[in-house]
Amino acid sequence: MSVAVAVLDRDDPSACTDNIAVVNPGNELVTSIPRDLWCECLQARINAAYARGGAASLIAALAEHGHRVEGVLLLFRAAVENALREVQVEVPVDLALRFLYPLEPRARLEDGAKEVRFDPPSEWLSGERLHQWLGARRVPNGAGSDLDRIRRQQVLVRRLLEDGFDFSSVLADEQLHLWTGPEIARDELAQVRSDWFFEVFDDVVPKSIEGQSVLVSRRGPRYSVLRTPLQGQRRRLLDGLARRLLLKAAIPGAGFGRPSRGVRLLAVLAVRNEARFLPGWFESVLPHVDGVIALDDGSSDETLELLASRPEVLELIRIPVSRPKWDEVGNHRLLVAAALRHGADWIIALDADERPERDFRARAERVIRRGSLLGIEAYALRLLELWGSEETYRVDGPWGRKIVARLFRARHDHRFDARTLHGIKAPLQASWGGRFPVADLRLYHLRMIDADDRVNRRLRYETLDPECQYQPGLGYAYLTDEAGLELEKVPKSRGYR
Repeated sequence: MSVAVAVLDRDDPSACTDNIAVVNPGNELVTSIPRDLWCECLQARINAAYARGGAASLIAALAEHGHRVEGVLLLFRAAVENALREVQVEVPVDLALRFLYPLEPRARLEDGAKEVRFDPPSEWLSGERLHQWLGARRVPNGAGSDLDRIRRQQVLVRRLLEDGFDFSSVLADEQLHLWTGPEIARDELAQVRSDWFFEVFDDVVPKSIEGQSVLVSRRGPRYSVLRTPLQGQRRRLLDGLARRLLLKAAIPGAGFGRPSRGVRLLAVLAVRNEARFLPGWFESVLPHVDGVIALDDGSSDETLELLASRPEVLELIRIPVSRPKWDEVGNHRLLVAAALRHGADWIIALDADERPERDFRARAERVIRRGSLLGIEAYALRLLELWGSEETYRVDGPWGRKIVARLFRARHDHRFDARTLHGIKAPLQASWGGRFPVADLRLYHLRMIDADDRVNRRLRYETLDPECQYQPGLGYAYLTDEAGLELEKVPKSRGYR
C-alpha cells in the first residue's frame, strides 16, 4: 500500500505542509512532491491540501497527479526537530552551495537572513546545520528552486538510512503526528531502505496562476487517467514484471526517421596522456552530443593542448601534474558537477579509447523517450572489445557479455560508486536492485586491438589491483588470453566513425 508522508511547516494541522513524499513499498520507490505543485481539484498548490480538507483532500490532490495512496502520515515540525536533535551525518556535496536562511530555523526569512554555505566534497551536519540543509532554498540574488531543495532532502534521507537511523523516532510523541488509513499501510513505512529508488516529481513547468507562482505538471490529466486503473496489486505486479524483463532484455533504440533532440546530452571525459586517441574521439563523439566536459589529470603529452583547442569543450578541468595518483571517483564528481553547471539533462561518460556507434544519438533519443514511460534514469550499454583489427570484436566467454552503466540522467543528488577501480559511473540510486536496465546501444573499445596494448593494460591493472579486489573471480589474466578466441565482424549498420 502506498502512503503519503507530509511534514507541516508549523505545529498546527491548519498550516501548510512543507514536504510531501509518497512511499510505495511494492515498487520500492519514494517519490517527493514539490510543495508548489498546482492542483486543479484544489485550485491551489498541493501544500494547502491537508489544511483545506485533511487527509481526504491530500489523497485527492495526489490522485490528480497519478499517485494513489491508502494512508496519510502527518508529522508536526517538532516531531522532525526532536528526532534529529542528536543526529550527526556526513552528506556529499558536489558543488559549492550558497543560500540565504532565517536567523534561526523557526524565524521568517523576511525578518532577517544570514548566508549559509555547503562546500565540496562533503559536509558534516548536526543541529541547525541539518535544518539549513533540509530547508534552505533562497539563493543570493535569486529565488532558488524547491526541486533542488527536495533533492538535498533525499540525499540526507538516504544517508540516514545507510547509517541505520531509526525513523520511528519521529513517532515518539503521540501529540506530534496524525495518522489516517489502515494500520497495515502505516507498518509498511518501516520497509524503506537506502537501496530503494528515490525520485522527484519534477516533470513540471513554472507558471503564474491568479498571481501565484506555481509548478504545473507537464503530464496533465492524461497521466492520472492512464495510471488510475493500474493501481494496487495490479500496478505493482506490472512494474515488477517490467523490471524483471528489462534487466534481461534491452530497451530498443531502432526506429524510423531521425528523432528530434529532446534532451541536452553532454559527454564527460577524464584523460591522462591520451593524445593518440583524442582526434578520433572528437570525430566520433561530437556528432552525438551537445558539448563536452573534459578533465585532464596531469598529462605530459599533447593531451591538454588538444582539449584546450576544441571549442566544443564547454569546460576543461585541469588537475596539476603534482597530484600523486589518479583519482577515479574525485574526477567523476568534478565532471558531473560541471555538466550540471552547463545545463545537462543527460550525461554519457566515455573514455578516450571508446567510440559510440554511428547512429548513437538517434538511438539514444528513442531509448530515453521509451524508458521515461517506466521512470528509467540510467542505462547500461554494450561494450564491444575490438580485437586484432578495427573491424572485428571478441565475443567468447566474458567478452560477449560486457555492459557498462554510462548513460544517465543528470541529477544533483548523484550517489557515486566509491570504488577506485571499475566504478559505476551512473548514479547508484538509479539502479534497479543494484542492476541497470540495458539499452540497445553500442560502444566500441579500441585499446584491445593491438597485442602490446593488451599486455600493457593487464600489467597496469595487476599493479593497481594485485589482489583482484575490484575484479574478484575474473582477475586480469584474461586480458591477454586467446584461448577459445571467437571474433565477429562489426556490422556496417552498427559501425562507428
